[in-house]
Amino acid sequence: MTLHIKEQGVYTAGGIVQKAEGVFDPIHGQLADAGQVRYSDHCTVFYQLPENGNGKKAAFLHGYGGSIVTWQRTPYAEGFADMFLEAGYGTYLIDQPRYGSAAKSSKNATVSARPDDLTWFTQFRLGSWPNYAEGTQMPHEEADIDQFFRLMTPSVGEFDAQLVTDTAVKALEKSGPAALITHSQGGIPGWFIAAA
Repeated sequence: MTLHIKEQGVYTAGGIVQKAEGVFDPIHGQLADAGQVRYSDHCTVFYQLPENGNGKKAAFLHGYGGSIVTWQRTPYAEGFADMFLEAGYGTYLIDQPRYGSAAKSSKNATVSARPDDLTWFTQFRLGSWPNYAEGTQMPHEEADIDQFFRLMTPSVGEFDAQLVTDTAVKALEKSGPAALITHSQGGIPGWFIAAA
């Protein structure tokens, strides 16, 4: 597939700025807390507008363990973002706050290094590891399952449906009206985003 992109870019929406007491000293105290600020709890949006678009837009919101990559590709085929671009839609891929490229959180969090990837095999209804469900379209090649597991991303902080809603609404205010397509956990704030 050859895609002709007229425009693409990245922007953030929503979020907060935390400020520490004191005065920042760039010469002697760059790593000190005094006067520091932290920009966090925003969403990040990657967008592409096709050259010969139909004037419509689609915004995509991933689920738990996902990121915008959820929509960019599958382990074995093109992703929904490319399919929609090919059909003439402008696409807006939203990384929820505390995930992927928007992982800067206002709250301390621990990212576990505990092996847990096989959980995703069941969560995505591929079967019960190591057995694939009958009729699944997921190829059974080692390279494909390797790519599947590498699509996952950790959450950096607690899931906050209101925070996701607020930032996604701000993202859609910037993009303009769009059909909102959600996956899994993204469906929870999806209802609130649609009602906003």
